[in-house]
Amino acid sequence: MVASLSLSGAASASVSARVARKRSSSGLSPLELAPGPLRVVFAKAADGETCLVKSVKETSPLAGQIKAGDVIANVEGVDTSMLSHAEVTAMLKASSEKQVRKISVRSLT
Repeated sequence: MVASLSLSGAASASVSARVARKRSSSGLSPLELAPGPLRVVFAKAADGETCLVKSVKETSPLAGQIKAGDVIANVEGVDTSMLSHAEVTAMLKASSEKQVRKISVRSLT
């Protein structure tokens, strides 16, 4: 199953994201994002639950920061490893209007 998540929110002009990517010792890359759409397509992994990045649109504030195959590991300080694909995408949508959104991704490739 594929979910396209174009989170509604702030106008395109205010989508300029402040993205900070630093790989931690745990293999996670924490990212800080401004409000607005992510323009990322997510999919369920082979296990049927894990939320994977399927593609990143060129206009995404995450372009060049995440890639297909990355796993959303953390949203706003909540470990997503035991959450379903639907729960993770709902959390991302719920955080779309926060002044600074925080997510972490783990690269599997």
